[in-house]
Amino acid sequence: MEMVQIAWIVAGVAIVSSLILWITMRWWMNCRDNLTRLMNRTAANECMENWLNDARKLPLTFLLLDMDDFKLYNRLYGSDEADRALVYMADMTKRLVGKKGKVARFSGKEFAILLPNTRAEQGRELAEAIQEQIHRKNNRNSRHWEALTASIGITTAYQPGMTSQEMVNNAGLAVHHVKHTGKSGVRVFDPKQDTKIHSMESNSLRKEIYREYEASILALMAAIDAKDHYTFSHSHNVAYYSVCLARALKMDEDSVEAVRQAGLLHDIGKIGVPEEVLNKTGKLTPEEYELMKSHVDAAVGIIRHLPALDYIIPAVVGHHERYDGKGYMEGKKGEEIPLSARILCVADSFDAMTSKRCYKEAMSVERSVSILKEEAGKQFDPYLVQLFVRGIEDGSIRVMSECHPGF
Repeated sequence: MEMVQIAWIVAGVAIVSSLILWITMRWWMNCRDNLTRLMNRTAANECMENWLNDARKLPLTFLLLDMDDFKLYNRLYGSDEADRALVYMADMTKRLVGKKGKVARFSGKEFAILLPNTRAEQGRELAEAIQEQIHRKNNRNSRHWEALTASIGITTAYQPGMTSQEMVNNAGLAVHHVKHTGKSGVRVFDPKQDTKIHSMESNSLRKEIYREYEASILALMAAIDAKDHYTFSHSHNVAYYSVCLARALKMDEDSVEAVRQAGLLHDIGKIGVPEEVLNKTGKLTPEEYELMKSHVDAAVGIIRHLPALDYIIPAVVGHHERYDGKGYMEGKKGEEIPLSARILCVADSFDAMTSKRCYKEAMSVERSVSILKEEAGKQFDPYLVQLFVRGIEDGSIRVMSECHPGF
C-alpha cells in the first residue's frame, strides 16, 4: 500500500510540475516576439509602468527605434531579407544594451529600449552607437539600392508621475520630427518643437513636401535635358502613358502622382552614361550594353539621396523586369514585380517603339500595338496591355510621338 501511495504522490508531483512548466512556457511565449525572441509590446509596457512607479529606477530613459521606409525595403528585397534585417536589429541592439536595460520589439518595424537609472544624454550615446552599427552594416551591403536606416526618438522620466503611454507618445513625436527632417537620425524629445510639428495640418504638410520634391524633379529633368534631349522627351511621354494606365486601373491620386514621378525619373541614371553610348547609331557592344543597363543602378543611386522621393524606387528598379521572369535587375516575374514597375514597362516600351532615335526609325502605332499584344504574358502584364491597347484604340490615350512632347 505504501508503494502505491508513493507512486501516486510521485505522479501527482510530476503532473503539477508539468502544469507549472506549461503555464510558465505559455506566459513566456505570450510575452515574446516570435521572430526576434525579444519582449513584445505588452511586456515592455508592463515593465515600463513598473519601473516608472519605482523611484529606484529613475531617471528612466525610453528609446523608440523606427526603421525607415521598411515597407519599401521589404518590397525591394523580399520578406526573408526583411526578416533577417529585423533579427539583425534585435540582436545588435540587445548586444549594445547588455545588462543596462531591456529591449523589445514594439511593432512590425519598431523597437523599444528601456534604460533604468539613465539620463537622456546617456540614451543619446547609445542611440548614436546603434546608428554607427547600422552604418557599418550598410557599408557591407553596398549593393543594396535602399539602405537600412532608423529614426530614433528619446524621452526620459526624471520624477514619478509619468505613464508608459506618455513616454511612448513623447518618443514617437521625436521620431516624427526625425522622419520629417531627413530620417536616419536621433532626437531627444523637445515638448515645444515636436508637439508643434505634429500638430501641423496634414494637407499643408503634404503640400510642403510636394513642393520640395517637385523642385528636385525639375532640377534632375533639366540636367538630363542638357545631356540628352531624347531622354527628356521620352521621360515625359512615359510619365503621360503611365498616368493614363494608373487612372484606367482606378488608382488613387497619390498613387497616380507617384507613377507620374517614376515615369519622369526612370531614366535619370542615363546622366552617368557617356554620350557616345547614348547616341550611338550602330549596335551596342556587350560592354556598352552593360554600361547602358547600369542606368537603373545609377538612377536609384540618385533617388535614394532624396528622402521625399525614395518611394518611387521599386518602380525604377523594376521597369526592365519581364512578366515571364527573364528581365533585369532581379529576375522577378508576374505580380512579384511592383505594379508601378509593370506600368512603366508598358509605357516605356510603347514610347520607345513609336519614337525615332539615332539608331532606328519610329515604328507605326499599329505595329507597336501588335507587339504589345504578342508580348502580353511574356514581357508585359497581360491585363495592363489590354487596358493600354483599349485606350490607344478608343483615343483616350494619345500617341505622344504624334503630338507635341510633354503634357
